[in-house]
Amino acid sequence: MATIYRQVGRRVREIRKRMGFTQSTLGERAGITPDYLGRIERGRGAVTLETLGRIAAALPIPLRQLLDVEELASASREEVFRSIQSILRKKGTEELRRIYAVLEAMEFR
Repeated sequence: MATIYRQVGRRVREIRKRMGFTQSTLGERAGITPDYLGRIERGRGAVTLETLGRIAAALPIPLRQLLDVEELASASREEVFRSIQSILRKKGTEELRRIYAVLEAMEFR
């Protein structure tokens, strides 16, 4: 059972970072302390569905997205594309140029 808490915790951390939230910001939005959010993210101890629901609402994402630890593996092309776009929006011009160069090199393999 502890494994599922670690997987869900990793998922919370991954999405929180992707959305650009700190633990403090997300904790405040979800009505939990940053310390408790850190424990959730590390998979230390049980987290209730109610708390996960508040975290999901604070992100804002559907609750199932936190629980689907294999989401990207089964995601549609469009869902993967949106995830990539979300990451790219946070990058600066130089980073985007490097990413473009890598993608271009991959295309010619």
